[in-house]
Amino acid sequence: MNLNESLDYQKNYKYFNVGSLKWMIVAIIFGLINLTVPNTPNRIFGVCVVIIGIILIVIHFNNKITDEFMDNEVASALQNMMPHALERLGVDEEEVKEIDPIILTSYDSKGISDEQFYFKHGKDQKWRSSVVKAVYILASDQQLYCYTLRFSLCTDKHTEETDEYFYRDIVSVYTGNVDETYKDSKGVEWHYTGDMFRLTTSGGTSISQLMRNEDEASGKISAMKQLLREKKKTQQ
Repeated sequence: MNLNESLDYQKNYKYFNVGSLKWMIVAIIFGLINLTVPNTPNRIFGVCVVIIGIILIVIHFNNKITDEFMDNEVASALQNMMPHALERLGVDEEEVKEIDPIILTSYDSKGISDEQFYFKHGKDQKWRSSVVKAVYILASDQQLYCYTLRFSLCTDKHTEETDEYFYRDIVSVYTGNVDETYKDSKGVEWHYTGDMFRLTTSGGTSISQLMRNEDEASGKISAMKQLLREKKKTQQ
């Protein structure tokens, strides 16, 4: 995979961990106090400290990472993942043309192994986390193939899973709203309201995925539901 080539881990970390202004403000206050001392060297020192503090605050705000930058990071990382998904599933593109591929992406609600995990609400009022989850669903004549990728935006950690489901074993496909609360690695709670996709089999296994691209994926999911209905009719 070429995830490492497209992700700027340092900038992504700054998005979730904006540095504190506390010490810069303390420095400016300290400098202002020195300006009140009737001593030329102290005053010069105070002026220097105040100027440095102001410069650091300006740099702090100018270096803020935007919501748009983070979304572009995710899009760039996933841009050419389909060939890799096909390879991991062990299928050829010609085998899975029953419907258009369904790609569901979201910022995930849990971390990877023991690494630090972060949430942040952006200025656009959308929540983001430091782990991205992408689910690729492909359909052949006999079954659905599912490739799931989870990767960190702040480190090189990632996980991959592949699943195959025969049409006769799929009992439901659900799409709807969820209203849930999650915790990041520091125990801070974040509230999420959004769209969820869930596929369940007769064996009790399931695929669950939060959807940030529900508008884009809804038509393809509807096509998959129709395909399942047709396949089940022919198998009766």
